[in-house]
This record gives sequence, C-alpha cells and structure tokens, in this order.
Amino acid sequence: MPSVPDWGFSDLYTDAVFRMVEHLKCPVRALIGPWPHKWPGFSSLGPQIDHLKECLRWWDCHLKSLPTGVMEEPVLRIFLRDGISNAHKEDIWPGRWIAEDRWPSPNVQHQEFVLKNDRGLVLAPENQSQSTSNEPITVKSSFLSGSWGGLPMAGCLEGLPVEQRLEDALSECWETTTLKDPVEVVGFPEVHLQLSCDRPCALVAARLCDVFPNGESSLITRGVLNLTHLRGHSPEDVHPLQPHETCYAQVKLDSTAYTVAAGHKMRLALSSVHWPFVWPSPHVSCLSIQTGSKSKLLLPVRVSNEEVSGRDAQLSGVEPPDPEYKHAILPVEWRRKPQQARTLEMSQLSDEYKLAFSFDRGCALMKHTNTTYDDVRTETFTIKEGEPNTAKVTIQGQVTLKKENESTEQEDSGHNRWDTRVQATSEMWSDEQFFHLKSHLTAWHNSETCFDKTWTKKIQRFYV
Repeated sequence: MPSVPDWGFSDLYTDAVFRMVEHLKCPVRALIGPWPHKWPGFSSLGPQIDHLKECLRWWDCHLKSLPTGVMEEPVLRIFLRDGISNAHKEDIWPGRWIAEDRWPSPNVQHQEFVLKNDRGLVLAPENQSQSTSNEPITVKSSFLSGSWGGLPMAGCLEGLPVEQRLEDALSECWETTTLKDPVEVVGFPEVHLQLSCDRPCALVAARLCDVFPNGESSLITRGVLNLTHLRGHSPEDVHPLQPHETCYAQVKLDSTAYTVAAGHKMRLALSSVHWPFVWPSPHVSCLSIQTGSKSKLLLPVRVSNEEVSGRDAQLSGVEPPDPEYKHAILPVEWRRKPQQARTLEMSQLSDEYKLAFSFDRGCALMKHTNTTYDDVRTETFTIKEGEPNTAKVTIQGQVTLKKENESTEQEDSGHNRWDTRVQATSEMWSDEQFFHLKSHLTAWHNSETCFDKTWTKKIQRFYV
C-alpha cells in the first residue's frame, strides 16, 4: 500500500518516518517539518502547510490514477531548522526545506568527535596527533536534571524544551571550539561511551545542544539508554550491570535536521537522570565515563555541494494553508479564555521538586446549540533529591458539557436541558520492584453521579 507519512521534529514519532522510508517496499514519500504533536496546517509552531492538499494529491494519484506529480517529488522533504534558543516562545521556526531521494542518504556523512578529558569535543583527525587520555569523568546527576526538557509528546509551544543553560549546569558537558562554518546535522547522532557504573541498574541521557555566542543553549536532539539494555531490548537480552565493570554503550539520539550557525559551538551533555522525560532508575547511580578515543560523538553532517544545493533549489515549496479554504466559523462566546502554564517549584527544606503543566482549553458557549464546553487538564511530576522511588506523576482532567434551556417552558423536558461532567485522575509511582498505577473516573449527569470507578495495577519494573 502506498504510504505518505508526515510528522514533526517536536513530536514523539518522527524516527519512524526515517525507518519507513528506509525499509518500505511500496511507493513512499515523506514530509518532516518542525511541528509538535499537531496537524501541520494548525500547528502553533510553524511554518504551517496545506496538509489537506498534500493528502489529496497523494490520494488522487494512488486512488484515482490522476497525474498530480507527487511521485516525481523527492522521497524525503525535510525542514532544516535554523537555531533559536527559545522555540517555546516562537510561532514560526526559521529554516528551509531540503530534499533527499533515499534514506540513508549519500549526502550525509558521519563526523567523529572525541570526548577529551579537558571537556573538549574534538574532531577525530585533529585528535590523532594529540595524546589520548583515559581519565574518567564522574556523572552523578541531580534529580532536577530533565526539568527544562519539556514533555515527551508536546502538543503546543508550552510543552517544548526551554533554553538549556540551567539543564547543562546539572550535566557533565563537552564542547567544540567555535565553528568557522555552519554545520547541517541531519539524521541520527550517536554517542558511544566506554563506562562503568556502581549499580546494576542505571541509565544515561545524552543531549546535543547549540551554544550561541551569548551563552544561550538550545536543544538540538537527545537520547536515553537504559544500561541494562546494552545487548538489546528483547527480554532475553536485558541483564543487570556488573558494578564497576567496564562496558561499552551506544546511545542513539532522536532524529533531527538542524543548522548550527558559524560562530556557535556544539555541546554534548551527559546525565544519569532525565526526569520526567524518563523514569529514574530504582537506586541513585554514579557513572564513570572514560575519555579519549573510546568515547565519542558520531554526528551525521549533510554535505554541501553544487549538486545538493541545486536539488534543494529545485524543490517546489510546501504551500501554506489555502486562505480561500474557509470552514464554517461557528459563533462562540468565550466565558474563559484558553491559557497554559508551566511551573517548577523547589522546596529548600524538603529537597522536593514539583514540575507542573496546566492546560486550560477555556470555557466557551457555542451559541448555535446553546451549549457550554469547559476543558481543563493538569500534569504534575514530583520527586525528592536523592530518592528515586519518590517519583510520582499525577494527571487530572475535567470536561464539562452542558446545554441550557432555550425557554423556561421546556424546563421539565429531559431533551432540552442537561449538564454533564467527567473527571479523571491517574497516578503512577514506584518502589524498587514495581510500578503502581491508579486511575479514578467519575461522571455526573445533572449533578447526579452516574459512573464512579477506580482501577489499580502493579507492574514489575524488570530493570527499569
């Protein structure tokens, strides 16, 4: 079946697009933009595109055999993002569209950067003439690490990672010299590490950042590896680490397409905690990273030449949403405007951290039906410093939908007046051996409870 996947680099599913292009045997064309988990025509992180038109061209070609020209276009159209330090404050991400005819692309070559003991991130050819140091660097992170990383599946600007300097300060970092030329990173960076650990269960998180001349740090991409999965991810391959025994880890970072500008630096940051993006290991762990030729960053860099530039220049632009396309705009009166918030609280007495996301979609009266819709959701992540088994997630949501009487004479009619509300709470926490989940759902109709149920479950951690 012909396939046309399209996702955004701020979403959780983008890596699959590259795998599909590489392995599918059917006709395939892919489109990857900067978007979060939202339709490309409505994304608050643009540029927006006419997503419906792109779908229609594909369906007309493969369902109606119409000559839409879609199969003459490149296999991959990718939005190559320029660097911005606060993407969560921007409506449009600057950049340009590039074209690739297959994946893996012959236009992408891996450059090898070695992690030096002096915290330098040095190109391998430049490193060969220098002595190799194997002095270990200790990575033992605060449980605040990850707090500036945003949500795993951001659906709006407020869920994106913020400026990373505070995050970098909690990590062990390696940095390149100032770049003389722009570097176009396209694909999957990898971090190869020679390390040891003092615990049988641990993780390592790697972030690649763009460091601006003024010191601001922007997340390019990241990756996390549970170190009990060094041999693979199937159950038979998962084994505890042997404490203090040297091992070799390969951390594959998420796919990206990002230009690091000339005059900037690239920074690799390593941590042993990345909460709440991933659940912390059951015990506080300390990693020992061997510097030198055994620990390196493999960076997929897109080659710039006349052929590649000419191919990009011939790429037909991805059109913005058609202004002539107008759906029916229903009359709405806002009783409460939508708003979103994101706060981080730190208790200096109890060493407890609380990260909260609030998604208030507002309260609106839909005048054509005289119906009121109200939707509020909060996500709260708490943890205490040095106590991984205090990690807890609480998600609460409430939706209200009610219809007022259009006339007092109809008050006793059950069809013209109703008030419904659904409230859900889900919690997750853990001890050393198990994850614990609890969900509670209550529904009301005209102020009377019509449904109320609680679910609980316990899941073995299995080295997570």
